[in-house]
Order: sequence, then structure tokens, then C-alpha cells
Amino acid sequence: MKRFVRAWVLLNILICLPGCANLTRAFATDKISEAPDFKNPPMLIIHLGHLTRDCEYGLPQIGPEERFLSAVGLITVSKIGAGAVDVRLTEKGIEFLSRQDQKPYAHEVRRSCVRDQINFPVATRKFMGVSGISFSDQNNARVEFRWTWNLNEIGKVLTKDQQPDVFLECKGHPVNHFSGEISPCVYPLPGDEYGWQSSAIFQKYDDGWRMQP
Repeated sequence: MKRFVRAWVLLNILICLPGCANLTRAFATDKISEAPDFKNPPMLIIHLGHLTRDCEYGLPQIGPEERFLSAVGLITVSKIGAGAVDVRLTEKGIEFLSRQDQKPYAHEVRRSCVRDQINFPVATRKFMGVSGISFSDQNNARVEFRWTWNLNEIGKVLTKDQQPDVFLECKGHPVNHFSGEISPCVYPLPGDEYGWQSSAIFQKYDDGWRMQP
């Protein structure tokens, strides 16, 4: 029985060697660090312009994103009468968006409503390195890696007392730090010195290893 077990283990090692060895830490690093889900920054997404009842059903709503961006001096929010709001960029906001290479998009005119959408990035992710690769068989692998936040000036404001281990919930829903669109109600973000451990799944095809979405 022991001989059978040793032979079975040896056979699996010999089968895995030709394929598993091709998935290196350098290859995994390139694929993970260049993946859109990793590169795309989390953002505050708002509408700019003259917001009225014609934009949405009912009165225009000013959410936590607009209140926060107004408080830090990146936008102004002005009520115009009983049913309209003007949301404009300040000079500080224009300069910030220029540094982040962000421009208004999705221009819309709907009767009295005139608006654009704009993204305010708060951080980027910095890849720190692969910590290990485990193979379930010769065609499937899990890559463990570490990364950290690189917070811009908005992200730094949104950290609470520089406590990197704070993890809040918004209306009972756990925070997903890989989410592309976020709201200040889920902040604070961890500080940029705090490392996170994540994993990625790789599968081997006829043309080589691919990272799975």
C-alpha cells in the first residue's frame, strides 16, 4: 500500500512538472498587475451641471459623494429655486481632475436638465509581490499576492485618524475594496502603508496560462 501511495505521488509530480513549471512568479506578477480589475482605481462618481426634475424621477438628489467633494473644495453645490441644483467644479477640482487625467463624459440634455458625469479617483493599487503559487493539478493554480493602497489627496482625507485596520459597513453591506464605484458611507479606506492579501486563479490552455476573471 505504501509503495502504491509513493508511486501515485511521484506520478502526479512527474505529470505536473512540464506544465506547472511554466507558471512563474514573474509571469503571474505581469498578468495580475496589468489586469483591469487591479489597475482601475476606485472612484467617486457624480453628475455635474444643472440638475432638475427632468434628470430623474422626482427632485434631484445630493448624496454623500457630492457633500464630501463640496466639503473638500472640489465642487460647489447650489440650490436653484425649489426643484433644481447646480453642481460645478471649483478651480481646485479642475486642477485635481487634470492631474488624474479625468474629464466629464456622458453629456445629457433632457428638457431643463443639462448634466455630465465625472469620476474622482481616490486611490490606486500598488502590487507588492507574489507570496506563493499552489497547483491543484497541472492545469489549475492559485496565486497568492500582496498589494497596498496608494492614496491620492482625496483618499488621504477619507482615512479616519490614519487607522489602517478600520473596516466599515454601509447599510449592512460589507465593503468591497475591489469595487470600482464607491461611496463615502463605506469609508475610511485603509492607509497606504497597510498591505492586503488576495489571490488570483490561473488556468492552463493550449496556448499557455491565463488568469481567470
